[in-house]
Amino acid sequence: MYVPICEFYHFVEKLATNGAKMVIISNFSRRASTTMNKMKSLGFDLSLFEGAINSGELMHQYMQRFTNLPVMVMC
Repeated sequence: MYVPICEFYHFVEKLATNGAKMVIISNFSRRASTTMNKMKSLGFDLSLFEGAINSGELMHQYMQRFTNLPVMVMC
């Protein structure tokens, strides 16, 4: 079902008003801050969301934990 962004925004806003805690979950390969900036550019109030979890953010956190591991780059 297609839902225009303006209707989705009102839906998200109503959920937040009723106390819902929301996190954006995405398979986007970039950092969570990039996702939040995109949501802001679409007109969303970022205070409606607790944050974002992306595959790129998880990989970044993983790599920071294991900085001494060898890395193989495959082309």
